[in-house]
Amino acid sequence: MIVKGYVSMNIIHVHYMSNIQKSIDFINKAYDKLTYFDLYGASVFFCVLLIYLLVLYYQFMRINQNFEPVRRNWTSHRCNPVYMPFAGYIMRPKNVSWAKFAGNNATYCVNQILQNIAGNFMKPIYFILYPILGMWKLIIGILQAIRKAFQKIRDAMSKIVANIMNRVASFIIILQKMVMSLKDLFAKIRGIFVAGIYTALGGYYAVKSALGALLVLCIIFLVSLAAMIIIAWMMPWTWGVAAALTTLFVGIMIPLAYTTTWMAIIMNIKPKNKPPGKPGRGGGCFRGDTPIKLQDGSIIQIKDVRHGDVLEDGGIVTAFMIYSNSDNIGKLDNIYVTREHYVMHDGTWKMAQSHPEFMICDKEENHKIKEVYCLAVSTKKIHIGDHIFADWDDMIKPGEVYNYNKQLLHFPINVNIEGSELYNGKHIHSFFEGGFTGNTIVSLKNDAPRKISEVRIGDILDLGNIVIGIVIIDGRDISQYKTTVYGSKKVTYEMQGAGNNIYAQNGSENVFNVNNSTLTEFLDKDELNAGDKDNILYHLITTHSNFIINGGLTVGDYNSCLDYFETK
Repeated sequence: MIVKGYVSMNIIHVHYMSNIQKSIDFINKAYDKLTYFDLYGASVFFCVLLIYLLVLYYQFMRINQNFEPVRRNWTSHRCNPVYMPFAGYIMRPKNVSWAKFAGNNATYCVNQILQNIAGNFMKPIYFILYPILGMWKLIIGILQAIRKAFQKIRDAMSKIVANIMNRVASFIIILQKMVMSLKDLFAKIRGIFVAGIYTALGGYYAVKSALGALLVLCIIFLVSLAAMIIIAWMMPWTWGVAAALTTLFVGIMIPLAYTTTWMAIIMNIKPKNKPPGKPGRGGGCFRGDTPIKLQDGSIIQIKDVRHGDVLEDGGIVTAFMIYSNSDNIGKLDNIYVTREHYVMHDGTWKMAQSHPEFMICDKEENHKIKEVYCLAVSTKKIHIGDHIFADWDDMIKPGEVYNYNKQLLHFPINVNIEGSELYNGKHIHSFFEGGFTGNTIVSLKNDAPRKISEVRIGDILDLGNIVIGIVIIDGRDISQYKTTVYGSKKVTYEMQGAGNNIYAQNGSENVFNVNNSTLTEFLDKDELNAGDKDNILYHLITTHSNFIINGGLTVGDYNSCLDYFETK
């Protein structure tokens, strides 16, 4: 039992010693991986804290010893590291906590230290920049002085120029007053002369009317006297009375014949040119870049349209006009059009200037537009954008096309048009338009004669006319002719062109509708087209509504083609 107990004790002791060894080994292994601060960090912390508290206590005691001197001279000691943590305690502010006061003081001190460091760093740079800045200040001062000198010179020159201009203006005003006075004087003189002329003309017409009335009375008396003489000579017993009456008749007839001749030669006024009539039709045009839509869907500018082109609505272009702009262009929905051009608005034709959306362009913009363009169309209408405009002929009256075409029935040519065809605008072109072949010679005032195809807008013609429009006409479906007109001196003039109604003037005699006269000799189209394969005819629009061709024949301009046949 003792042996067993001893053995058991040994086993327990060995086992116990084994567990202690394992624990020691475990603790050794655990502490082998720890650093010094892991093992003794708390001791170090408490040691440092103790030292800090001792130092703090030492400083606190020192501050208490020097409390009053430091407080009195706080400005010199506020950035001392010894006193900075105790700034609130030393100064003891009333409205600020000690901690906040100490923090503000620390911020101030840090800023001062940084400023001192930066100032010491920037001193060399300041030393270098100072003379440079001084030099620039000197240059700026010099420039400022120069500017002031120029300012004084400019002010002096302005005063001199203003003084000169004032004196010139004073002289011009005096001169202008003189010119206005002279103009007013000349206007008064002209008014006096005009009044005198009209007074004299009124007296002349009064005398002429009185003499004419007296002449009529004398003629009536002589006719009555002649009847009495005839009756008296028929009866023998009254031959004595008849002889006396015959003597009286001859005595009155001879001076009356002289008086009548004098009145016819001396007092009769015969104008050299025909009196001016009403203005010709047409004149409404568009700016050259106005878009025109063709039947094939393409869009071209109106200045590029040519005769024979088919427009969007099926209308065929029969003539193309280039016209001089007279500063009356305006804008209607971005369409530049002349004021007098007719446009459809609310179912009625109105001049463009009467359209509520029309805006007249200023003079500067008008001056930029030298030429305007227009078309003559078989439908007599031009569609542009959302608007419908009349073509050049301005046939806007109800039944106007019908009234023109109806006159074709009275032409001495075979015109097979009746019924609804009388309302067809294409016949206006075929039977009422006219033109001349391109080689027709036009007389110019101060230049050599020129072919009509080479005449340009602004040319001055022989009669003092100015060309204000050029017309290019499609001659494919116009009656062709060649006419010979005999002048007063039996000089033969030839006119070759197309149309039934070109107005021609022979001396004082007007010849209208040469197709109806005996002076016309017709040509075949092939013969006429020999000089113009494209069958283009030309016409002009002039300020006097006529011009001279082929050396002496006066013809009306393009507008006369329709004006003569216009229904009253």
